This record gives sequence, C-alpha cells and structure tokens, in this order.
Amino acid sequence: MKLKVKWINSLSRAITCFLFLAFLSIGVALGPNRAQAQPFAYITNFGDGFVPGTVSVIDTASNAVSATVSVGIGFGPNGVAVHPTGSFIYVTNLFGDGIVPGTVSVINTATNTVATTVTVGSTPIGVAVHPAGTFVYVANFLGDGIVPGTVSVINTADNTVTATVTVGSGPTGVAVHPTGSFVYVTNFGDGIVPGTVSVINTADNTVTAIVSVGIGPNGVALHPTGSFVYVTNLFGDGIVPGTVSVINTADNTVTDTVTVGSGPTGVAVHPMGSFVYVANRDTVPGTVSVINTADNTVTDTVTVGSGPSGVSVNPAGSFVYVANQFSVPGTVSVISTASNTVTATVAVGDAPVAFGQFIGPGAVSDTLPFATMTAKAEIELGPLANDDEFEMKVTFTLGDGNDGINPLTEDVSFQVGTFSTTIPADSFKLHPEKSGKKGKHVKPNKWTFKGVIDGVKLEAKITDLGGGSFEFKAEGKRADLTGTVNPVKVGLIIGDDGRSIPVNAEFD
Repeated sequence: MKLKVKWINSLSRAITCFLFLAFLSIGVALGPNRAQAQPFAYITNFGDGFVPGTVSVIDTASNAVSATVSVGIGFGPNGVAVHPTGSFIYVTNLFGDGIVPGTVSVINTATNTVATTVTVGSTPIGVAVHPAGTFVYVANFLGDGIVPGTVSVINTADNTVTATVTVGSGPTGVAVHPTGSFVYVTNFGDGIVPGTVSVINTADNTVTAIVSVGIGPNGVALHPTGSFVYVTNLFGDGIVPGTVSVINTADNTVTDTVTVGSGPTGVAVHPMGSFVYVANRDTVPGTVSVINTADNTVTDTVTVGSGPSGVSVNPAGSFVYVANQFSVPGTVSVISTASNTVTATVAVGDAPVAFGQFIGPGAVSDTLPFATMTAKAEIELGPLANDDEFEMKVTFTLGDGNDGINPLTEDVSFQVGTFSTTIPADSFKLHPEKSGKKGKHVKPNKWTFKGVIDGVKLEAKITDLGGGSFEFKAEGKRADLTGTVNPVKVGLIIGDDGRSIPVNAEFD
C-alpha cells in the first residue's frame, strides 16, 4: 500500500519523477485489412513537460515524419488508437490540458488537426477502438479519484462519454476482441501483488470475468482469431524480470507464461497470428522479443533503441515499428519481420511512447485485398499438441492496382485456424511455364516449397491459372491447431496482396 501511495503522489511531480515514466510506458497492437496506399504510424511523444505533447505522423512508405500534431500538455500524450476507417486517431492525455483531469484528443487524419477533445477520467492511459468503429474504450488509471480504476466508453458518433465501467486497480492497457464482443483491460494494481485483466462485455458494459496474471500487467493484444490474449507483465512473477501471460479467451484462463526481457511493455501480434512482438523497455540496450505462437517460445531477440515501449506491426506483416522512449532524441526502430533486423530508424519527438494500436487495422493499409477468394480446409487433430495436420486450398484473383505476385522475392504468409506461419522470400522454387508444339500452352508457372519452419513440416504450391487468378495449396504436419473450431479462419498474404475468410473445415 505504501508503494502505491508513493507512486500516486509522484503524479503531481511527473517532471522530476523518473518512476512515473517507468510505470506508464505501454503498448498494444493488432492486425490487417483495407488497402490503397502505404499506412501511417501515429507516435505519441510524451514530451519534456514544458511544451505541449505531440503526435509524430510517419509515412511508412518512406519512413519519414510527414506531420506533427500538438495535443494535451507535455508529459501527457500516451495512448493511441486508430479508427477502423483510418479517418480518426484517438490520443490519451494523462494530464488533459493542465486543468481537466484527463482528456482524449481526436485527430482528423485528413488534415492532421485535433477535431475535438473529450474529457474522460483521471490519468487516462490505454485506448482502443471497437472493430465497428462505434465506440472507443479508455483506461483511466486513477478512475475518478474515488473509484480505483475505470474505463470510459466514448460514442464516436458525437464523441461523448456514454458509459463508465469500474474495473480493477490502475487500469492501463486496453484491447478489443476481433468480434467486438469483449474488451480486455490490464489492471496494473500496486506493483506488488499479481495484477489482473478485466473482461468487459460490450453488450451491456459489465465486467464478466477477472483473470489473474503476473505482476504489473500493462500491454495487451489479441490473436487475430480472437483465441488468445497476450499480456505483458512489467515485473514478471517477482523473480523473473518480465513475462507474457497467454490467456485462452474460451474460458479466460492463463494457459502459458513466457519469459521475455526486463520490463516488457508494448505487445503486438503479427496479422497472420504467427508471432508476437514484445518491447522490453528496461533491457540495456533495449530489445524486442519475438514469440512463436505455435509453442509460445522466444525464437529471436532484436536489439533496438533505448527504452522500447510501444510496438505495432504494419498490416502487411512485413515490418514492426517500435517507439524508443528513452532515446535522445526520440526514435522509432523499424524491424523487418523476414530477417528480424532493424532496417530503418526514424527520429520523432521527445519520449515517444506510442502506447496502443498506432498502425491500422483501420489505417490505410499496404495490403491490397484479393478481388475474389475461395478456400477449403481439412484438419486432423492429433492426440497431443504439435501433432496436428492440415490441408488447405485457396483460389484467388488479384485486386485492382496490384503489381502481381512473385514468391521468389515476396514473403508468403498463411493461416488456417489458430496456426499461421510465414515462408520467407526466395524460399519457393519456380517451375516455368512450358509450351508444346506450335506454342500451345501446356503447363503454367508454378512455385513450390518443401521444408520445415518452426518444427512444422510444410509443403506449398502456387499455380498461375491465368488472368490474374491463382491457386495456393499447402499441407502441414506436426502443427499445433489447438483451439481451432468452425468456422475456421483461412488467410493468405503474398507480398502486398492478401485476404482472409471464414470457412467450414472438415475435421478428422
């Protein structure tokens, strides 16, 4: 209790209190969809305490800052979320305008100006948008000053608070289930005892479940299928430096705990659900842990800037953006998911936090959707985990504005149920088209792959059917499809073209 009181008192002395920054550096993110041009990344810069905080707008096509938007006051802008249409950005300001306890700035992306400001609870941190774009959920760390912690529900039609939900102590991160049915809120607590996750039913804005996780939970993200929730625990279990709790949404139980780096904050899931990216803010130098969702093991660790906090994956799944809060000046590291290496570093404002879904899914995406797509899937569940098999077939036609596909130079990512993986560029073998006598077409272009990725034995084939239509087939053995039920989500992304649809699979 003494630690909690001391932490709360430090809010009024934020400029001189380093611990304040340590507790409020959090990140969340999720998946794909709409497309026409490269998306933008919206980075909240916590500021230096003397000038208004800002949001840096990064054009991910060039990785250059194309605009800077003033919001709130210094030591304030923290959480960020994008409307599904990409038309508005919601930014939480911990100290509002210096008078109001806490506010949310609503930025119009067409003009990069603040369209309106919404008053919420005290010290708002996390923010997330309903998939339908109808409501925004804001975690107020200190509630209303009396209630331990609350979530403000904003109606996006008129930007008014229509409900306030009481949750646990010190709510920080917020994420919405892909169906929009539930909201998951991390309750930081007092940093001593295990924290919790409150599950809110969006139908009536009531808490329907409370899940115990690690100590100091903050970042939260969902698997694209909605099957699992990933929660970063800043202080791990009190012994381990930092952990990630994996919650099964079917019964709201923790099914796994993954040890990562020190002080994990931001967390994001690859659009195909194959990997989870965790920003370890307190490691020196800063790192990002890459977790394989097939077995919840850390398969790689990427060194980034100082104090990595917010993290988000671009809709195509090709790059991960990481806000480095303690870098001076502030920076954003850009990681290639194909090689897990930093390919660019972007200078932004002071103390970038970018706590939230700062790229899409509603932002204009660099993934062009297939014009048409049909799919079939057969699944054989084994007696043990990592003993499942699948076969899938996808027939698709490229959409308008595409530049074609080339599996020799582009990553190929696919998903069936809870299993997903990425076959790196240059892994496929081309079998060129063949013509018979008098130029008669005999065999079309085909690309084939055969190998093992993350312990899963895979075979894949892409066939050019002509006229911009293609067929993709894949078989997998020793996979883990735990939790897969009908309808099964089947997805495919080749370079910057892709789509996903639900299908009724055959189960053996």
